[in-house]
This record gives sequence, structure tokens and C-alpha cells, in this order.
Amino acid sequence: MLNIDKYDPLVLLPDAPLNTRGIWAKTKKFFDEVSCCIDLDELSVGDCGRLTIKVHDVKFETCFISRNSDRLLVFLCGPGRRDFDKPCFWRSSYSAYFEDSCLYIDDPCNIVHKFSPTFFWGTNNLSYMDCVVEIVDRFKTVFNISNKNIIFIGNSNVGLVAMYCASKFSGCKCMALSPQVNIRIYLKDKNLYENFQNMFDHNFRDKWREEYIDVTDGILADRESQYFITSNLACSFDASQIEYLFKKLNREIKLGFSEINNITFYLSYYKVKQPHLFVPLEPFCRRIYDYFFDKNKKLNYEYDFESLTKEIFWYHKQKDKIQKLTKQDNKKTDQILEYQAIVEDKDKQIKKLKKKNKGSSARLMDKYISQLTLKYTKYGSLLMFIVAIYYIL
Repeated sequence: MLNIDKYDPLVLLPDAPLNTRGIWAKTKKFFDEVSCCIDLDELSVGDCGRLTIKVHDVKFETCFISRNSDRLLVFLCGPGRRDFDKPCFWRSSYSAYFEDSCLYIDDPCNIVHKFSPTFFWGTNNLSYMDCVVEIVDRFKTVFNISNKNIIFIGNSNVGLVAMYCASKFSGCKCMALSPQVNIRIYLKDKNLYENFQNMFDHNFRDKWREEYIDVTDGILADRESQYFITSNLACSFDASQIEYLFKKLNREIKLGFSEINNITFYLSYYKVKQPHLFVPLEPFCRRIYDYFFDKNKKLNYEYDFESLTKEIFWYHKQKDKIQKLTKQDNKKTDQILEYQAIVEDKDKQIKKLKKKNKGSSARLMDKYISQLTLKYTKYGSLLMFIVAIYYIL
């Protein structure tokens, strides 16, 4: 039985490590460009921005942010999308948090089948996961990038794809956020098993697909790459995936940070409206990125789990909670506003008195303000909370 502590994630974001606003202002235009269509073997150093890359006659929508760096971040896109008429570049703003080249690859299956998740499944004769491996391998060759400097990032169903691809580039890095590790278990948990088989005209008993269905053997066999896996166990189907993986590892599940061989886990338990979407944002991913390349920057339970975790999760998911809290505390809020008005008014009076004389009247007024402040001190923390929420939203 897990010992769950309750944490309140409603605190301010930490400062970004870079001038993210300035960088994002320059890079976001690339995602809106008209795409240039090329064959994979035609890719050259000069290619960047929106690219439609053909692999085995399949078109993959991509966006490449090229920078003067020997590292490449590969973002796999497609989880939870609702618009199936155009490419979806998941977490495009993350490119502002890293100084390296960033490659975004969208899942063609989403648009073809008007459905998500599709796991870069492909066709009966071709796995699109392997096409992603080919695309990354081509970028690796053209831009002279070593395996140790490739970082795969994926969330949910493409977290599984990120881990599969990472297992094919020995020595690389991988961040898998709330990932699935076994498609079969996930589809059964979500009552999508038959629908998925019918959609792709596939039988899950086909042995050649097993390494794509269950990626655990691949990542456990790959002892050279570094994997970071985070999951919120309050989500039942995420918990099923972690339970399956830990059973294969023959280990007990532990909340917080833990390291098993070359896999770092961060497991949490937050009961929110959509627990599967309770995933790390940019600063946390940047923290893990730094840890990948410098093990001296150790992950500290007290700082990273207790503090940083609170700061970087999906605050907009807490809007209902905040609004409800505000309604319940209307009376206290009115008292705070009244207090502010009194203090401002008395402050003005003090300034006027001090101009006239610096004697007893001003001292008496200072004493009055001190007493008033003490009277309302108990509302100070609530005032700070409301101000914090205002800046977050």
C-alpha cells in the first residue's frame, strides 16, 4: 500500500533558465510556415522550419529548429489532440527552454484515422515508429550528432514511441512523461482494444508487432541509454503501466525519485480532475535535461519533489478549485480589500501630518497603523495567495 502525502501544487513558477519569451518570439513563426516537401534522403544542412518528409511514401509533418549545437531534442507529437485537420506540434514552446536544435515529428495516423492515440502505429506492413528512427538517424548523420547527444521527449502514447526510438540509439537520452509501456494493457484499460484492432485491421497476436506493443524488453535490454519516466499514479491506467513495468523489474513501486539501473523514475500521486494530464512542464524537463548531462546536479528529494514539483505542473487544471476557493472566501476577501483601503487612506493622512509637523500626531497615527496591521495579519497569507494566483492565470 502506497503512503501518499498531499501536496498543494498552487505556487508560482520558478524563473526560466533562459530568456524564454524572447527566444519563443523568434522561433514560433517556424511552426506556422508553409511546409516544404522533401524525400528523407534529400535532407541537407540548410533545411529547417516546416518540413514534410517522405519516408517509404509516407508523409511526416515536422518542424526543425536548427541551432549551432551538437545536441538534438526530438519531440514526438500527437497525444490527446482534438484537431485532426492539421499538424499538431506538441509542446512547441519548449524549444525556448533549450539552446539545442529541436525536431518535432507529428503522428500521421492521427490525421488519417481522425483519432488519438495511435502510437505512430502505421500499416500492416510498416511501423511508423521505425520511420521515426530513420528520420532521426538521417538528422544525426547530416548534422553530425552523436547518440549521446540525442534526447527523445514524449508524453502519453508518444512517450512509448520515445522509449522505443531511444532503445534504437544506444547511449541516447529519453524523457517519457506519463507514458504507456504496453499498448495492449492500455487499450484494454480504456475499452479501446477492439476498436484499435479494427481501425488498423490488425490482430494483436501477430508476433512481429510485439516489440512495438510492449517496449519494456527493449528499454530494459538497453543499458547504455538514460531514461527518465514520470507518472501520476492517481490515474488508474497510468498506474497499470507502472505496475507492469515494475513487475518486470522485480521492484516495489516507490513515490518520489528513484533510480533503477539506467532508468530514473519520478512517481507522484495527485488526485486532480484529469490525473493523466498532470505532467511536468518546461522547467522540470529542463532540470532533468541538466541532470542527464551532469550527474553532479543530483536530483534532491526535498527540493525537486517537495518544491519544484509544485511549481511546474498544470496550473490551469486548478482553475475550478481556485474559483471555488475564492467564492468560499468572499467575506475574507472583502475584509482584505477594506483593510487595504484603510491603510492607503491612513498612509495619506500620515504623509500630510508629517509635512505639517513631525510631532505627536504623526507618532500616534503610526501606532494606529501598526495596530491595524496586527489586526489583519491573519489575512496576509490569503492576500499573498490571491496575488500569486492572479499572476499565474
